[in-house]
Amino acid sequence: ASGESELQLSTPGGASNEYPFAIVGLPRVLELNYYAGSNDQVTPIEIKGTGFLGLQRTAIVKKVYLGDATGTKLSGWTVTSDSKISGTVVPAGLTPGSYTVYVTTDYGTNAQGPKFRVFRPVQVTNVMPNRGSNAAANAVTIIGSGFYGALDKSDVQSIRLYSWESLISTDLISIVVNSDNQLTAIVPVGASAGIYDVRVTTGQSINRFSDVKYTAVGPPVISQIKTNEGSYEFDNAIQILGGGFFAGTGNSAISAIGLIGPGGQFAVTSYTASNDQTINATIVKNLPIGTYDLTVSTSLGFSGYTAASKYRVTAPPKVYSITPAEG
Repeated sequence: ASGESELQLSTPGGASNEYPFAIVGLPRVLELNYYAGSNDQVTPIEIKGTGFLGLQRTAIVKKVYLGDATGTKLSGWTVTSDSKISGTVVPAGLTPGSYTVYVTTDYGTNAQGPKFRVFRPVQVTNVMPNRGSNAAANAVTIIGSGFYGALDKSDVQSIRLYSWESLISTDLISIVVNSDNQLTAIVPVGASAGIYDVRVTTGQSINRFSDVKYTAVGPPVISQIKTNEGSYEFDNAIQILGGGFFAGTGNSAISAIGLIGPGGQFAVTSYTASNDQTINATIVKNLPIGTYDLTVSTSLGFSGYTAASKYRVTAPPKVYSITPAEG
């Protein structure tokens, strides 16, 4: 054990005076304030242990390093007491893994100690396919890095679709991690229509955004019709506002627009979807007077019947009499 003692030499002729003698042990590393860090940035750590000062109460630490393949030296350290080394910096760019932290003094190096875990931060660079109907479950393949963290097996805890705009999220199911760079999962039925970042959570990291977004698409929705009434004597231009008119693609996915009301069903054949949220259409003249449900259909379904989808065909005003007839 380390400490101070007295040294005395004895011979057949007698014994010498006693002289102070120091027994100095190896340093010990007992604790770190951080046990893990991402390899895309430096990580400052504090080391606690014993044996960092010599008998003269001066620092005797010569080197602080990791037990990785190259014995990476750690920089920035300062011995602040016999039991603490502050300001040690673990550099960026290390190979993921768990490495013992070693301290070398004038008297040797600690034989064992706590491990510092270097992990690769999660990144999602591609999602295939990157869109799907919310009326069915959809299998996706996710490409990226950091799915193993610093382990030799999966470190993935969850995968979630997340919209920063609406704050809506959906957890993916049936996750299979094939490698540090690839996994598969299933987007469940019923995900709200929208565009999402794919976020992968591991034991040490979570990506904030994904390079490729996932789009959950559903049947079209009508939120408003401008103008929502017109005379049966004229063709009437209207604008249909809502969403899902492109069905998650880059072009119109509309298969039909129809009116259901007095006298039956009538097709709206003149229309243009200028974007996923807007359709410009023409209601032809001579339809029976009354209130109609206007519907939009795509490959993912039709818009249904709501108060917002009502369109009214009206008769023009007629004058039957004027009172007084002259004046």
